[in-house]
Amino acid sequence: MSYATAPRRNQVIIHHTGSPNSHTSTASFCEGGYDFTITRTGVTHVCGTRWQQATGSHAFGCNCQTIGIMLHGCFGGCLSGNVSGPSKAQECRLAALMNLLNTPNEAARIRPHANCFFWNPCGGTGSFSTVCCGTNFTQQSGTNSSWNSSGLALRNRVVTWRNNYRTRNCCDPADGPCPI
Repeated sequence: MSYATAPRRNQVIIHHTGSPNSHTSTASFCEGGYDFTITRTGVTHVCGTRWQQATGSHAFGCNCQTIGIMLHGCFGGCLSGNVSGPSKAQECRLAALMNLLNTPNEAARIRPHANCFFWNPCGGTGSFSTVCCGTNFTQQSGTNSSWNSSGLALRNRVVTWRNNYRTRNCCDPADGPCPI
């Protein structure tokens, strides 16, 4: 099965590890239900064949429709060691992975994990609390959780870089010429 035929590729849920440098083994994050993890240096780890399954296990209420991608680092809301956000290498690999998955190139298809509780397309019941993808990128207003202005900028940058990757096989043309 190719990544482009993954059954849940139409939406991507972004998570963060909740620790500043995340030297914890990638295997433990894969065991946590994520489909892919991306280290601070941009190394992408595939969590077995989970991405091929019809239902994920990374985001209560959203597992029936989404791919879960864990970015290493804490992007706010952690007890200590917050970093401002994903590294450029992580953002580029996220864009490249979304290209491989053939996710629709629409900003609304990239959601923070905290949004699942309110969006809930799978009809899950119960309650949970989360700061994924960190307080630096999300906001909660009453009964809704969404990207804040920094999160929207991140999301829009990833969408732009995904388009660059698709058309020129690179993320950010500012880094130099893209190979054709």
